[in-house]
Amino acid sequence: MSHRDTPESRDTSADGRRPGGPAALAGRTVSRIGYGAMQLARHADDPGQAIGLLRRAVELGIDHFDTAQFYGNGLVNDLIRQALRTEDVLVSSKIAADADPGGPVHLRLAQRPAELRASVEDNLKSLGVEQVAVVNLRRPDDRPGLRGEGDQAVGLDDQLAVLTAMRAEGKIGAIGLSNITLDGLRRAISASIVCVQNAYSPRTYPVPGRPGLAAAPRPQRAPHPRHRGRRAPRVQCRGRPHPPRRRCAGRP
Repeated sequence: MSHRDTPESRDTSADGRRPGGPAALAGRTVSRIGYGAMQLARHADDPGQAIGLLRRAVELGIDHFDTAQFYGNGLVNDLIRQALRTEDVLVSSKIAADADPGGPVHLRLAQRPAELRASVEDNLKSLGVEQVAVVNLRRPDDRPGLRGEGDQAVGLDDQLAVLTAMRAEGKIGAIGLSNITLDGLRRAISASIVCVQNAYSPRTYPVPGRPGLAAAPRPQRAPHPRHRGRRAPRVQCRGRPHPPRRRCAGRP
């Protein structure tokens, strides 16, 4: 399988319904909106409900799912294995951290190359697959989350070396990056990176002097012509309402 998206990307949706429309990911065509499975760890006492949620997402057209071995210390991967036919959907997993149930944040970094390899192997086993379609390397370079110190301050090149080796072995379909800086992405892009998974929330990008509001990393688009003259809705953000957007100069 090619590690670059192509016009011939395989259609993974059974009936063509894709929330958000189609998007290319790791040589496949998937729904632009995926399902992040982290919160399923809350259903440890009722796995049947979690399995029902996953299957309902597929019924609604979702055909790619994001998980990690450290979500619920393997529980979420186990739920995905029980609920889904992994050959019919794209499952991406995140590595470079391990579950730490007794720790202050229930998580510890696992950035060293040997730990990355072990994490991929754990994902293969818990998901019950021979290959993880996409593996996202979570770097500790930027907020939010733990920062790499001591033996967990590992060079990006060393990490990519082990991941590209596992891709050549067929255990990884494609490589993505999580929590990566722009400089890190530029350094890694030659390894055929297929996606970037970074946080985008008010907690991550606060507006100075405005608690609860987020700064947009990219400019807002001008209103569509058919929306001119309509009152902008108010949007809640962490308990504080956003003011309506200003209208463009010269427009009613």
